This record gives sequence, structure tokens and C-alpha cells, in this order.
Amino acid sequence: MLNKLTFESEGLTVDYVTFNFEQLNESRKADLINYFYKLGFNSYDTDRKYRNAFDESIQYNSKNLYQIKFIKNITPHWKGIAVAFPDYSGAYFYKLAKNNQIQWDLFNLGILSRFDLNYLRPLQSDEVHSVTQFLRKSQEEIRRKRINAKFESSLNQQILKIAILYWSKIVLKN
Repeated sequence: MLNKLTFESEGLTVDYVTFNFEQLNESRKADLINYFYKLGFNSYDTDRKYRNAFDESIQYNSKNLYQIKFIKNITPHWKGIAVAFPDYSGAYFYKLAKNNQIQWDLFNLGILSRFDLNYLRPLQSDEVHSVTQFLRKSQEEIRRKRINAKFESSLNQQILKIAILYWSKIVLKN
């Protein structure tokens, strides 16, 4: 008997999903906004042209738990729009897709360009110090190579962010 592997059985969670559109007309954008709003998504415009990009709300309801972002100026060389489902929104989008609840014709002009997975494993209490030490030493080593790295720590998670072209992150959750 074959074991059926799933993301869940292997401890993987979807963290981020992005579709790139060379062109996204206002009508299609409005269709995406309205469709996902009904599924519990707030929508935002984001312009990455500026160092500190911010999200400008398009359609918002405090009861909606998820986000869909329309991101422009991802790179100086590409002028299209990325439609992103970040963090828990990516996981929820994947759940909807798995249950055949996505209206795929809304994405017929887009290309799946990013699909991030996370592996989460609870740490034993005796591992926390060694992992923290590893992340701090990694930050020092990366900085020696003149690459921007930033270690952030809070009560329930530790993050090592590494900027090459974009930020990558290693997250430690207690």
C-alpha cells in the first residue's frame, strides 16, 4: 500500500502565492477584488517603487481575515502587476484551490510565479538557545560578505532576514 503524501502529512504549509500579469486591466482587477472580497479577502494596492512600500486599501472589511495585494514595480525591469496572497492568505488561497473553490478564469492571463512553503517544527526547550545562537552567528557571517542581514527577536518568534535581491527569511517560532 502506498502512502499518500500531502503538505499536511509532511508538516508543510503554504506561505505565499503570487501570479504575475503582464497586463491587468481595471475590469479584471475589479473582478478579482470583488470575487475575493466575498471569500473573506481585503484588497490592497502596493507600489514597490519606494523603499518603504505601503499598502493602500482598495476594499476593506474588518471581518475579512485575508489579503490580496496588487503589487506594481516589483523590479525596475518588469512593468506588470503581481497579484499576491501573502502569509496566511496564501494558505487560505491554497485551501480554496484544493477544494475547487477558485474561479480560475480570473487568472487565465496570469502566470503562477511564486509558491512558498514553510516547514514548521516545534522546538524542544533545550534547542531554543542553540538555534538563536546559530541565527546570530549566521547574521554576522552574512554581513561580513557585505550582504544585508537583520536578526529580529520577539517572545514567540525569531527571524533572520537576508536581502539579496529581495528579502528572504528564516523564522523560528517558539
